[in-house]
Amino acid sequence: MKFPGNLDDAQLLAARASQADCRDGHGSRLGELGRGAGRRRVADCKDELEQLAERGDLRRVDQGCGFRYVPDFTRLYTERIRELALTCSREKLLEEIVQAKEEVQEIQSEFGVESRAELEASLSDQEVSATQARNRQRSLREWEVVADELQLLEHALSLYDDLHDVDPSVEGGADEESPETRAASDG
Repeated sequence: MKFPGNLDDAQLLAARASQADCRDGHGSRLGELGRGAGRRRVADCKDELEQLAERGDLRRVDQGCGFRYVPDFTRLYTERIRELALTCSREKLLEEIVQAKEEVQEIQSEFGVESRAELEASLSDQEVSATQARNRQRSLREWEVVADELQLLEHALSLYDDLHDVDPSVEGGADEESPETRAASDG
């Protein structure tokens, strides 16, 4: 699954660290990354990565020859769901869900398939030209992105009321007034 949302500079630094070759385990990766990210010292990079790990934005993974830092995709994923649920109205979420489903149906109709696996399998059909295969591959990637977005939107919609109830100060709150909001306005 592709990660939804944007990575900040520190998370990009960690992503580079996770892709770097494991060399001597004594900071050579971080030194290279530091220069690539505009950092002056290896210690600065390491300190920043450690702070991000302590904060929970990154995970520290032991590779045997040193540590690498990777984004905490679970946290980023759930934060994206929270962001959608708190910044979009219920109506907007529903509209986006319908639109995503329509996009999937258009792809299914265009290629006469029911699933992504079926579309993927059609790439190797003898009757399919290279141009057609490329178009199917592009549509397959689009379907995967739309399916990921759809999953996020559905999760956000399913948590919409609960998230608004625990944080009634959010603008555009849940459709019904929560007990906390009623208590605050009565007091």
